[in-house]
Amino acid sequence: MASANSRRVYGTGLLTLDLIFGPDDEQPARWFAGGTCGNVLAILSFLGWQSFPITRLNGDVASQIVRRDLMELGVNLDYATLRPQAPTPIIVHRINRNSADMKSHRFSIQCPYCRSRLPSFRAVRNDTALETLSHWIPPTVFFLDRASRGMLTLAQAAAEAGALVVFEPSASVNSQHMLEAMRIAHIVKYADERFPEPLNAMEFSDSTRIEIQTSGSSGFRFRSRLAGRVSGWNYRSALLAENIADSAGAGDWFTAALISKFPNGLDDLQELSSSDLDDIFGYANAAAAWNCFFEGARTGMYAMSREMFTANVRDLQEGHLRMTTDFDAATFGVDVTDVSPACPACP
Repeated sequence: MASANSRRVYGTGLLTLDLIFGPDDEQPARWFAGGTCGNVLAILSFLGWQSFPITRLNGDVASQIVRRDLMELGVNLDYATLRPQAPTPIIVHRINRNSADMKSHRFSIQCPYCRSRLPSFRAVRNDTALETLSHWIPPTVFFLDRASRGMLTLAQAAAEAGALVVFEPSASVNSQHMLEAMRIAHIVKYADERFPEPLNAMEFSDSTRIEIQTSGSSGFRFRSRLAGRVSGWNYRSALLAENIADSAGAGDWFTAALISKFPNGLDDLQELSSSDLDDIFGYANAAAAWNCFFEGARTGMYAMSREMFTANVRDLQEGHLRMTTDFDAATFGVDVTDVSPACPACP
């Protein structure tokens, strides 16, 4: 991969508007760009990468908020309004507190105002994908969290151009497409809450070099194919911060931190050693733990600089599992008198 393309990531998949209600909020206090793909690309931009979401934002109020958030983070939106355009998916996040002052995170796709079903994800079409390929610059890394014909067309073209392909399936909606994505991908990562049994991606393709199954606060396990040899499953415990605010988004930080350690994409993966992989997982594990100090999937990005994040992650890796911050997450967000991200069914 040419150095001019270093740290260039394209991603397609779930990009949403997240409405976050804290334990004491009657109205959403924070509105962010979200979704697995949206979070991973935003985090990578925060970490110094050129990030390009490939999606179908249509200009509705929700998409205006998403675009503003991503643009302020330096995300490139050249491929964010592909046709045919579609309503922006919206997900409601509710952070609850029980009698023991423990917090839990709940998701909803129902409008909190009119109770209608909120807009859902629509994949990039294959004809649009082919048109996009006619004028794109190949990325260093290609990320996808869904599998459709158009998304597979993009992933295959990226792989053929020498990019590292990372696939994070959310569900086996179309198992044939999911199997095809696993055959293309070099790194496959998934959560046991969605796939309790290992997907055994390496049995489907020689392309897969790393397979990761996460288990929330219990940690994760992985297999690798390095120097032509397939390892058994290796287990790693999660770093559990002592003053957790919210665990939502920890998996997205793990994924983005992992990707960030491959600035030259597939070239870096092909040169990877077992000790290198251990170091990368240590960093990704700590980044996931760091995010749990904040409510919401990416709130910490707005509280701290990249340098402060790096220092905090280093402290976590060294065993300092408590962090204090005077950042009031509840005050951050788009002013509710400015725009309303209500669903299309709301009056």
